[in-house]
Amino acid sequence: AAVCLGLLCVLLSAYYHNGKYTLTDENALFAKRQFTVTPLFTVFLFEERCFKGWRKFGSSYYYFSNGRKNWAESRQYCREMGADLVIINSREEQEFIKEVNIYAWIGLSDAQTEGIWKWVDGSPLTTEYWRTGEPNDTGNDEDCAVYFNEVVSLNTWNDIPCSYETGWICETTVAPTWL
Repeated sequence: AAVCLGLLCVLLSAYYHNGKYTLTDENALFAKRQFTVTPLFTVFLFEERCFKGWRKFGSSYYYFSNGRKNWAESRQYCREMGADLVIINSREEQEFIKEVNIYAWIGLSDAQTEGIWKWVDGSPLTTEYWRTGEPNDTGNDEDCAVYFNEVVSLNTWNDIPCSYETGWICETTVAPTWL
Protein backbone atom coordinates (compact mmCIF):
# COMPACT_ATOMS: atom_id res chain seq x y z
CA ALA A 1 0.00 0.00 0.00
CA ALA A 2 2.83 2.41 0.86
CA VAL A 3 4.53 1.76 -2.49
CA CYS A 4 1.24 2.34 -4.32
CA LEU A 5 0.65 5.57 -2.40
CA GLY A 6 4.17 6.76 -3.21
CA LEU A 7 3.71 5.94 -6.89
CA LEU A 8 0.35 7.73 -6.87
CA CYS A 9 2.01 10.81 -5.36
CA VAL A 10 4.67 10.83 -8.07
CA LEU A 11 2.12 10.36 -10.85
CA LEU A 12 -0.22 13.02 -9.49
CA SER A 13 2.65 15.46 -9.04
CA ALA A 14 3.64 14.88 -12.66
CA TYR A 15 0.02 15.38 -13.71
CA TYR A 16 -0.13 18.58 -11.68
CA HIS A 17 2.85 20.06 -13.50
CA ASN A 18 1.00 20.12 -16.81
CA GLY A 19 -0.72 23.26 -15.53
CA LYS A 20 -4.31 22.03 -15.61
CA TYR A 21 -4.79 21.55 -11.86
CA THR A 22 -3.61 23.62 -8.94
CA LEU A 23 -3.23 23.29 -5.20
CA THR A 24 -3.75 26.20 -2.84
CA ASP A 25 -0.80 25.19 -0.62
CA GLU A 26 2.13 23.14 -1.88
CA ASN A 27 3.06 22.22 1.68
CA ALA A 28 -0.34 20.79 2.54
CA LEU A 29 -0.23 17.59 4.53
CA PHE A 30 -3.31 16.29 2.78
CA ALA A 31 -4.62 17.59 -0.52
CA LYS A 32 -7.64 16.90 -2.65
CA ARG A 33 -7.24 16.63 -6.40
CA GLN A 34 -10.18 16.73 -8.74
CA PHE A 35 -10.04 14.99 -12.09
CA THR A 36 -12.83 15.20 -14.62
CA VAL A 37 -12.89 11.86 -16.42
CA THR A 38 -16.00 12.67 -18.49
CA PRO A 39 -18.25 15.73 -18.34
CA LEU A 40 -20.58 13.81 -15.99
CA PHE A 41 -18.05 11.91 -13.85
CA THR A 42 -15.57 13.54 -11.49
CA VAL A 43 -13.02 11.64 -9.41
CA PHE A 44 -11.59 12.99 -6.15
CA LEU A 45 -8.30 11.51 -5.03
CA PHE A 46 -6.85 12.16 -1.60
CA GLU A 47 -3.10 12.14 -1.20
CA GLU A 48 -1.29 11.82 2.08
CA ARG A 49 2.23 13.08 2.76
CA CYS A 50 3.06 13.86 -0.86
CA PHE A 51 4.30 17.30 -0.01
CA LYS A 52 7.70 18.45 1.09
CA GLY A 53 8.42 19.00 4.75
CA TRP A 54 5.88 16.75 6.53
CA ARG A 55 6.86 13.50 8.27
CA LYS A 56 4.79 11.08 10.34
CA PHE A 57 5.94 9.76 13.70
CA GLY A 58 3.60 7.91 16.06
CA SER A 59 0.20 9.55 15.89
CA SER A 60 1.51 12.98 14.87
CA TYR A 61 2.64 14.70 11.69
CA TYR A 62 5.60 17.09 11.77
CA TYR A 63 6.59 19.91 9.45
CA PHE A 64 10.29 20.84 9.38
CA SER A 65 10.69 24.27 7.84
CA ASN A 66 13.34 25.46 5.42
CA GLY A 67 12.73 29.15 6.05
CA ARG A 68 13.46 31.51 8.90
CA LYS A 69 10.93 33.35 11.07
CA ASN A 70 10.75 34.66 14.61
CA TRP A 71 8.92 32.60 17.24
CA ALA A 72 5.54 34.35 16.87
CA GLU A 73 5.63 34.21 13.05
CA SER A 74 6.62 30.55 13.18
CA ARG A 75 3.73 29.75 15.47
CA GLN A 76 1.34 31.68 13.23
CA TYR A 77 2.57 29.70 10.21
CA CYS A 78 1.93 26.42 12.03
CA ARG A 79 -1.54 27.54 13.10
CA GLU A 80 -2.42 28.51 9.53
CA MET A 81 -1.47 24.95 8.57
CA GLY A 82 -3.84 23.48 11.18
CA ALA A 83 -0.96 22.66 13.55
CA ASP A 84 1.11 24.40 16.25
CA LEU A 85 4.75 24.54 17.22
CA VAL A 86 5.93 21.12 18.35
CA ILE A 87 5.42 19.96 21.93
CA ILE A 88 8.11 17.44 22.86
CA ASN A 89 6.82 15.18 25.60
CA SER A 90 8.80 11.95 25.29
CA ARG A 91 12.32 10.71 24.79
CA GLU A 92 11.19 8.97 21.59
CA GLU A 93 9.86 12.21 20.15
CA GLN A 94 13.10 14.02 21.05
CA GLU A 95 15.09 11.25 19.32
CA PHE A 96 12.85 11.45 16.23
CA ILE A 97 13.38 15.21 15.90
CA LYS A 98 17.11 14.79 16.48
CA GLU A 99 17.30 12.65 13.31
CA VAL A 100 16.31 15.66 11.21
CA ASN A 101 19.31 17.75 12.32
CA ILE A 102 17.60 21.12 12.43
CA TYR A 103 17.99 24.39 14.37
CA ALA A 104 14.38 25.39 14.97
CA TRP A 105 11.73 26.86 17.24
CA ILE A 106 9.75 24.52 19.45
CA GLY A 107 6.50 25.37 21.23
CA LEU A 108 8.05 26.29 24.57
CA SER A 109 8.24 29.73 26.19
CA ASP A 110 8.47 31.53 29.53
CA ALA A 111 7.29 34.86 28.09
CA GLN A 112 4.26 35.05 30.42
CA THR A 113 6.19 34.43 33.66
CA GLU A 114 9.98 34.42 33.74
CA GLY A 115 11.32 30.99 34.68
CA ILE A 116 7.96 29.21 34.29
CA TRP A 117 8.27 27.35 30.99
CA LYS A 118 5.02 26.34 29.31
CA TRP A 119 4.13 24.66 26.04
CA VAL A 120 1.93 26.40 23.48
CA ASP A 121 -1.10 24.41 24.69
CA GLY A 122 -0.60 25.86 28.21
CA SER A 123 0.75 22.65 29.73
CA PRO A 124 3.74 22.86 32.08
CA LEU A 125 7.19 21.60 31.17
CA THR A 126 7.66 18.07 32.54
CA THR A 127 10.17 16.45 30.18
CA GLU A 128 13.29 18.58 29.71
CA TYR A 129 16.18 18.40 27.24
CA TRP A 130 18.03 21.65 27.99
CA ARG A 131 21.66 22.03 26.97
CA THR A 132 24.11 22.35 29.85
CA GLY A 133 23.68 25.76 31.51
CA GLU A 134 20.33 26.43 29.86
CA PRO A 135 17.91 28.05 30.19
CA ASN A 136 19.95 31.04 31.32
CA ASP A 137 17.95 34.10 30.13
CA THR A 138 21.08 35.91 28.96
CA GLY A 139 20.39 39.65 28.84
CA ASN A 140 16.97 39.10 30.45
CA ASP A 141 15.63 38.63 26.93
CA GLU A 142 15.59 34.87 26.26
CA ASP A 143 11.97 33.75 26.55
CA CYS A 144 11.56 31.22 23.71
CA ALA A 145 13.04 27.78 23.24
CA VAL A 146 14.89 26.58 20.18
CA TYR A 147 15.94 23.07 19.23
CA PHE A 148 19.70 23.14 18.74
CA ASN A 149 20.88 19.75 17.49
CA GLU A 150 23.91 18.29 19.19
CA VAL A 151 25.62 15.23 17.75
CA VAL A 152 26.28 13.32 20.97
CA SER A 153 23.53 14.39 23.35
CA LEU A 154 19.74 14.49 23.52
CA ASN A 155 20.06 17.74 25.48
CA THR A 156 19.46 20.14 22.61
CA TRP A 157 17.23 22.97 23.85
CA ASN A 158 18.39 26.55 24.30
CA ASP A 159 16.55 29.71 25.32
CA ILE A 160 17.04 32.64 22.97
CA PRO A 161 15.24 35.94 22.20
CA CYS A 162 11.84 35.32 20.58
CA SER A 163 12.70 37.93 17.92
CA TYR A 164 15.55 35.80 16.54
CA GLU A 165 14.80 34.28 13.11
CA THR A 166 15.35 30.57 12.64
CA GLY A 167 13.58 27.48 11.38
CA TRP A 168 10.61 25.91 13.13
CA ILE A 169 8.86 22.58 13.67
CA CYS A 170 5.06 22.24 13.48
CA GLU A 171 3.08 19.31 14.87
CA THR A 172 -0.49 18.14 14.36
CA THR A 173 -2.39 15.00 15.29
CA VAL A 174 -5.41 15.57 13.07
CA ALA A 175 -5.81 15.89 9.34
CA PRO A 176 -5.91 19.55 8.27
CA THR A 177 -9.34 20.96 7.37
CA TRP A 178 -8.47 22.74 4.12
CA LEU A 179 -9.19 19.74 1.86
